[in-house]
Amino acid sequence: MHSVRPPAHLADRVYLQAKYDEPEFIVRNLWRRYAGWYDGNPAHLKPAREGRLATALADLAGGAHALSDAARRHADAGELRVAGHLAEFAVQAAPDDAMVHAARADISQARAESESSLMAQGIFTWVAAESRQRCGGKPCPLHRRRQAAPVAASGRPSHDSRAARGTAAPPAGAWPQTPADRAGQHRPEPQGRAPTGSVTAVGSASQQLVITVVLTLT
Repeated sequence: MHSVRPPAHLADRVYLQAKYDEPEFIVRNLWRRYAGWYDGNPAHLKPAREGRLATALADLAGGAHALSDAARRHADAGELRVAGHLAEFAVQAAPDDAMVHAARADISQARAESESSLMAQGIFTWVAAESRQRCGGKPCPLHRRRQAAPVAASGRPSHDSRAARGTAAPPAGAWPQTPADRAGQHRPEPQGRAPTGSVTAVGSASQQLVITVVLTLT
């Protein structure tokens, strides 16, 4: 599935750019729909609990700190996907350890800043915020804070500027948020029923955009 790419003559079109979803997410959905949940890895047929597997890997590596250190090395080498796995294993093996949460926060923030789709940005940003909150809302130990201006080069507010505004992280499993949503600029929900033929402006801007597109196509 990692080798599937959209055709070049379609991928270059402006209106088909991956701004919310991504081609690889759709490929996974198609696999699950037509081939089922089994991905071909026999270890996934009847898997161990993730926490137990993480503990076993941490024991092999020399502890959760060794896993998080390895995650940082892979991130520094540009292997953010591998780093993400290792950082998550470290946190699952030692869920109350501030140092492993520091690595997870840094790596997740780096992943958010490297992504172009709203879905990936929202999820990785939330993960980074979750790990920082586990450090009592303060910079985690060994947290390598960027000395950049409040707005990063990517055009998105940095973690420090968001923290200064007191923006709360969305709950686990929440719809990925737009920058406007993260700034607390949600539209208020209208009271009562909407007039016939209209669309009630509820949810995030992303949800409203999807509703608008669906209504337009139908």
